[in-house]
Amino acid sequence: MTAQVPSQMSGQTAHQHIRAALYDGLCGSAEPAIVFPEATSSAASLWVASRLWVDFFRANKLVAGDRVVLQWPSSPGFVAFLVAAMWEGLTTAIVPPGMTPQQSMKFFDARLGLGCGGLEADSAACPVLPELWLPRSAVGKPTPDVRLLMRTCGTSGCPGWVAMSDENISSVLDSHKSRLVNRGDVVLSI
Repeated sequence: MTAQVPSQMSGQTAHQHIRAALYDGLCGSAEPAIVFPEATSSAASLWVASRLWVDFFRANKLVAGDRVVLQWPSSPGFVAFLVAAMWEGLTTAIVPPGMTPQQSMKFFDARLGLGCGGLEADSAACPVLPELWLPRSAVGKPTPDVRLLMRTCGTSGCPGWVAMSDENISSVLDSHKSRLVNRGDVVLSI
């Protein structure tokens, strides 16, 4: 069995493929229910919160490829922010423990970050920001071909940063789809 590459996606771009997967998997659906240490959220709840984040990104004039930082604990807010950033085509850096918010914003030349500069998510995963909050001005140009920046665990050597494109993510989604979308499945991420 071969993975479906973006050029074989019935005319869809890889980004449209990701958007379709997010919409189909979350919009108006009670399942999946995602369990976090402090809360459980339905797909529909995460979808609604992600739409508020999309509105927030658009109100702050973020464009595809603008870099954002995700430096927030595992929670509905983490997922809603990530879904919205992927929907908008932003480049999201998922920051591991050890970097301060100031370091991560500068290192990634990010416009904003969840968990940075006072930007937070409430218990329902909705944006919360302090008064007079403004996004940071980036020094470099947007990186629209990069969707995720993630650090490897370093099992085969020194940890490093990996840039994943929409095509990379679509390929992974397609290769796992047959194993993860059966009714009654329970998937754990620990």
